[in-house]
This record gives sequence, structure tokens and C-alpha cells, in this order.
Amino acid sequence: MYLRNRISLSLDLESHPRSISLPVVDVYLYFCYHQREMNQKKGGIAMYIQKASKQVIFFFLCMLLLLPSYVQAQTENRSYVVAQATEGNIVKMKKRLVLQKENGDEIYFWAKNIGKDGIAITINGKDKQVLAPGEEGEISLQAGKTSGRYLFQAAPVSKQKKVSLSYVIGQRGVVTAIKANTLEENSIQNKDRFISTHSLTDKNGKYVNFWIRNTGKTPIILTINGMSKRTIAPGSQGHIAVKAGHGKKKYLFQAVPRDKNGTFSMKYRIAQKDTDTRR
Repeated sequence: MYLRNRISLSLDLESHPRSISLPVVDVYLYFCYHQREMNQKKGGIAMYIQKASKQVIFFFLCMLLLLPSYVQAQTENRSYVVAQATEGNIVKMKKRLVLQKENGDEIYFWAKNIGKDGIAITINGKDKQVLAPGEEGEISLQAGKTSGRYLFQAAPVSKQKKVSLSYVIGQRGVVTAIKANTLEENSIQNKDRFISTHSLTDKNGKYVNFWIRNTGKTPIILTINGMSKRTIAPGSQGHIAVKAGHGKKKYLFQAVPRDKNGTFSMKYRIAQKDTDTRR
């Protein structure tokens, strides 16, 4: 039974979708079209909503329940460690890194002074913090709009002194999801070599990425077409990337153990996207 109080919408469209698609549930609103009452001059369509009292309420309840999860799928909060190490009795700790905002909108530098003299930590020469022997501290700054170069330093407070510290450099905060075209994803155990070939064009992404997590006990060497060589230590993860060329080309992805006659285990993902960041 149709409602007597009809809702008329004048739309300059030839057709109308019969459903509104949400991430999890499709909620259908059924419309009845009465050709007799069409307004031919304005090109409008008189629409009657069947069982509107129940379906419209159900539609808005779904919107309220699903909107938070939909927003969460687009962005997430996490922490990403870029570098960490312990260094002792050095003149100055200095590390230059190129970081992408998509890995976190806040860049941080945590350090613990394990030496006998005071040290000062800085990012790009700013936000200086002095750490006494045995003290730990952290400085941070907001990431740039896209990618940027950052200089992390730890220097002695007094001249002719040395630096000893443990440090972690990373990013955290809102991470924007990046659409990637995953070409291959799997795990391998106790293999002496990994080889995979894909024919690709730059239409699916400017960069070809090869990411792994070393789940074994042997260092793994990665290459793409014999280039961008990188060694990933046991328990670590990392990636390499090459710029996709114009036209269709073959790309050879290889992983081998650093030790001859050895075997390795890893999780891996081969993907193509518009950035050369991990995964």
C-alpha cells in the first residue's frame, strides 16, 4: 500500500539507482514510478516510497552504526619505528632520513643517555632537549605535507666529550590508507631462493614495491631486476622499490639468503602504487 502523502522530487536524470550501497549492508529503498503523473515539462519523476515508515528508520540507523567503522577504514592510528640502535663512545650521533607523512603525522626521536656525560638531542636542529646521564627523553614535530628530509642528532653538551645512547626514531598518529595494487602476497618456509616475475606498466602505479618480513634466522637479500639491493635482518621487515617504466615491462623479484647454501623464511608482498613507501 502506497502512502497518500507522496514525496515528489524533480531530478534532471534519466534513471535513478534502486539502492544505496554501504560498506557492509545494502539498504534498498523501493520506488514506484507513476508514468501518468510525470511532469514532462520539468523532466521530473514522482516517487512514492513503499513502507517508508520502517525502511527509512532502518536506513538512518544503519548510517549511524556504519559511519564510524567506515571512517576508521580510511585512517588509523599507529606507531611505525623507522630506526633504532644503541651506540657508545662516539663523537656525535647523526642520522638523515626521508620520511613520508602517510606513515604518521607526528615524527618522534626518543633517546636514553647511557653514558657519563650530558647529551643534547635535536630534529633538524630544533626542539633541543638535554639529557643527563641515565635520563631518557623524547622530542617530536609534525610531519610535512608530503615527504621531507629530517636530520636527527645527539651531541655532547660539553666539548671533547663522547656520546653513548640508545635511541628510537619513528612516526605515529593518523595514517592515511594508500590504495595499492597487490600483485602477490604469501609466506614461504625454509627456501634457498625466491623468484617471481610480473609484467607491469606504470598505469597501475608509479612504483613497484617488494616488501618482506624476515621470519627466519638468516639475513635475506632482496632485489628487483638485480637492483635496489637490500639486506633484511632476522625478525625485521623492510622493502625496496623501483620506478615503473612506460609501456609493459618484466620485473624480476628475488630473495636469497645472505649465507651461501643457507635457507630462509619470510612473509612477502609485491605491490604497485603511486608511492615508494613500504607495502
